[in-house]
Amino acid sequence: MDEQTKTALSYATEVVKHLLTLSTGVIALTIIFTKDFNAKPTNAQVWSMKSSWGLLLASIVFGLATMMALAGTIAKNPPLSASSIYENNVKIPMTLQLLTFVLSMAATILYGWSAV
Repeated sequence: MDEQTKTALSYATEVVKHLLTLSTGVIALTIIFTKDFNAKPTNAQVWSMKSSWGLLLASIVFGLATMMALAGTIAKNPPLSASSIYENNVKIPMTLQLLTFVLSMAATILYGWSAV
C-alpha cells in the first residue's frame, strides 16, 4: 500500500471517529441538560429533540458501518489504490453518517432556538 492510500484511509478513519465522538457527546449532553434548558417543552420541541437523538443514533450506526467497511477495504487481497476510499462500501455509509449527523445538528439547533 502506497503512502497516499495510507494517508487517505487514516484521515477517513479520523473523520469517522470524530463524528462518532461528537454524536455520542451530543446525545449525552442533551439528555443530561434538556430539563435545565426547558422544564415544560412543547410538543414540537419534544419532537425536535427526539428526532435529533434518533438521527444521532443513526449517525453512530453508520459510523460503525463505515469503520467496518474501512477495515474490510484494508484487508482486501489485491493491493489498494488511492481510489479505494471512494468505493461504495465506504462511500455510502460515510455519506449517510455525515448526512444524519448534519440533520441531527439542525434538529438540536431548532430545539435550542425555540427553547430560548
